[in-house]
Amino acid sequence: MILENNIIYNNAYVELIEILKRLPTDEFNKIPKIYVDNLNKNKNQNYHFIYDETKEPNEQNFMTETKAIFVDLYIRYIATDDEKDVWREYDKYCFQKIENEKKKKYDKDDLFDSNSNKIERNSKEELYKKNIDITDNSIENKESLIVYKESFMKKIFNAIKKIFYKK
Repeated sequence: MILENNIIYNNAYVELIEILKRLPTDEFNKIPKIYVDNLNKNKNQNYHFIYDETKEPNEQNFMTETKAIFVDLYIRYIATDDEKDVWREYDKYCFQKIENEKKKKYDKDDLFDSNSNKIERNSKEELYKKNIDITDNSIENKESLIVYKESFMKKIFNAIKKIFYKK
């Protein structure tokens, strides 16, 4: 798995280098030389990416990892302060959206219920309610179904209380 990730990122470095070659000189100079050297050192020598000059950069067929690395590089080194603020707001929006999806996906009420279980449970509850309503219309009978259990400590306390009140 780690080896696969390394290969993917090494391929992404090849694509990223092709993007950097086409940056204006003033923007390219904002990127630290050690960063570019690291990309060149870690790129996959066997992977060849052909940048199509006839297409716009956003129309190119870049890997998702390449796009992510470029956005990070852009925010760190090339973007102005205003652009960085926009990216921060976008990140907040994305993280909030992800968190909302997680909350919805892992909702404690629906965590262990699949759709079939929900339907089955709801139909059983409806049948149970109808059965109770048909057989017992009195509230007293419905309440008698509740079993009250005393805790062990409560039983001891009540026994001691009875001893003192008998005298």
